[in-house]
Amino acid sequence: MQEIAHAVAMPQSTVSRFVSALVTAGYATQNSETLKYQLTLRFCKIGDALRAQFNIRDICKPYLYALAQKSKEAAFIYAEENMTAVCLDFANSPDGHVRTATERVGRTVSMHSTASGKILLLGYSEEMLEKFLTTRGLPARTENTVTDRTQFMIMLDHVRADGFAVDDEENELGMRSIAAPILDYDGKVVAAVEISSRANRLSYYEINRIKDYVIESASEISTALGYRVEEE
Repeated sequence: MQEIAHAVAMPQSTVSRFVSALVTAGYATQNSETLKYQLTLRFCKIGDALRAQFNIRDICKPYLYALAQKSKEAAFIYAEENMTAVCLDFANSPDGHVRTATERVGRTVSMHSTASGKILLLGYSEEMLEKFLTTRGLPARTENTVTDRTQFMIMLDHVRADGFAVDDEENELGMRSIAAPILDYDGKVVAAVEISSRANRLSYYEINRIKDYVIESASEISTALGYRVEEE
């Protein structure tokens, strides 16, 4: 009890009342031998209830709009579903030049050939990634698609190190995109935010300039989902 009071900077008598209430309600328990307190699994119900209330589309909406306005390009949010990337929502560019933006919502795309897909693959365990490569493979979508397994793994390492991914006409000729990871409170990749545009608009110079907007937007959404950078 003294350790808890010291940690929260509150009088021990006050802490005692709070802890006793938690024990009575079944959210905490005391070890009869060490007299130390610990939380019970009942707190998991609270986490599950909060998670059920979150709609990532609602959370991302204002950030997508802000990203589209800042970058002057269409912004999208993607999540993983059955080893594919599915578009959850979008915010069109201010001039609405991406005419297919609305049609993308609800559609799935390959993960190995898209910027968001590569980001979502970062959330896979080694076993899941092996399963993905075995079952889905790396089929060529265009002449630019990376189809060699070794090269693809090296590319994923670069994506992880850089904090963003690029689709350089790998999924559709004439289209380029940039994506960054959205993390939940556990630091897990749960979605990807993406900028997509025609290749003649999204030149390599523009990619280098806009990528910071995408990374910043992903960071803001991650913070809204409860992610915090742990200080060393």
